[in-house]
Amino acid sequence: MRKLWLGLILAMGVAWWRQRVRQQRRIDLRGQVVMITGAGQGIGAETARLFAREGARLVLIDLQAAALARLQEELAPLGVETLTVAADITFEDSMEEAVRVTLETFGQLDILVNNAGLMLSGPFVEYDLERIQKVIDVNFYGLVAATRAALVPMRARGQGHIINVASASAYIPAPAFSVYLATKSAVVGLSESLRRELAAEGIVISYISPGWVRTAMTAHMDEAAMREAGLLSPIITILKPHEVAQAIVEIAHTREPSRLFGSFGWHLFSFTQRLSPALNDLLFDLLTQRERVLEIARGRGH
Repeated sequence: MRKLWLGLILAMGVAWWRQRVRQQRRIDLRGQVVMITGAGQGIGAETARLFAREGARLVLIDLQAAALARLQEELAPLGVETLTVAADITFEDSMEEAVRVTLETFGQLDILVNNAGLMLSGPFVEYDLERIQKVIDVNFYGLVAATRAALVPMRARGQGHIINVASASAYIPAPAFSVYLATKSAVVGLSESLRRELAAEGIVISYISPGWVRTAMTAHMDEAAMREAGLLSPIITILKPHEVAQAIVEIAHTREPSRLFGSFGWHLFSFTQRLSPALNDLLFDLLTQRERVLEIARGRGH
């Protein structure tokens, strides 16, 4: 017991020290050029709003030009410099062109937020390969294409910060989300590897792994049904987009490598998954209704 208490005290001391160091080394975001993919709605739009209030200059990328125009008009009273680019991130040429226009307009690119993503949920055997390919293309290949394009000017300057939006599902596997989970696990792996690969060149790689977030991607999943099925509980709650956006901007300030973001349950089950996958299997069977989860994932759980 004494060793346990010493371990807890040491862990708390390390956490306090790391927090103090982060606060002392906070990056001023005024004038920074921030590119955000999937900026037309949800987490991307909220992230753009918060970076604008920090005085950053914004490059907003989305397939929906009309959504970008509305957001640009909304941000105009803040006096923020905003460039909008309607582009498909899964095309490497599109991202290279977006970076070229960014450099032509602002002369630099400081931060890339890889936020664009698609959800695919339901039983794996019901997915068709075309939908699977689309989710992989957007969630992983698109992120790779955006990252490669952004790294060209960042490496030339010897500085830059890339923030990838992963998911807590990468740590806590659940039925009905297998392909989505796989893409987000790939994002985590890529981020961890690139952080070590590029650190000597002055490039910072971070990622955030939020739990459930109420966005268009999860709109088909009824919250009351999720509670009944055990997907939501007092210790597993659903986040609002602006909460995730706040965490992304905080990571931009502190340059912390990663953050699992959500309520206590996400941290608990992430820990038990690493400790014993069999234990998490048991907990899942005890706390959730498997068939109901599959129905909710299909969008039929109302």
